[in-house]
Amino acid sequence: MSSLWLEPPVPGRVVLRGLTLSHTHLYAGLVRGITLDMGCPESFRAILERLWWRIDVAHDEHTLRAAAEAALLDALECGVTTVIDHHESPRWVDGSLDILAEAARSMGVRLVACYGSSDRHGADNARAGLRENERFARAVARDPLVHAMVGLHALFTVGEDTLLAHAELARALGVGLHLHV
Repeated sequence: MSSLWLEPPVPGRVVLRGLTLSHTHLYAGLVRGITLDMGCPESFRAILERLWWRIDVAHDEHTLRAAAEAALLDALECGVTTVIDHHESPRWVDGSLDILAEAARSMGVRLVACYGSSDRHGADNARAGLRENERFARAVARDPLVHAMVGLHALFTVGEDTLLAHAELARALGVGLHLHV
């Protein structure tokens, strides 16, 4: 007869496995509690345009690292040890996922990351996102803490060519496709 615990590992306490945060945006780690006079947005797209799409274009390497570290620390404080991140930084695509991976590794957090490609900044930017997803997936293929998915922002921000290219890449790499629905 076996038992999960013969005696509690910490008397008087319950020990649980770490939690998983199944969708987040680490790039938003510095804007917790932000207050904006956005009026009453009439749609989800209005919220994206007035808030989130302003934040994602503002990042550079330094602000992204700080945002990721802040968000990961918040996650750890809540018992989260695995984070699935959907990243976007349209002005800085190449290598952006490496910053998230470095922050996660430095804190011992498991990370699954992707770049959320979109056509909203043009076809060249969407192709850059596709390349970043592929580069990162190959770079972390044997990493014990960091894994990759292929990302798309949302179907209303991508055309058929971008959607198909990302789906084909996910299939070829044997990873999931992460997008907003």
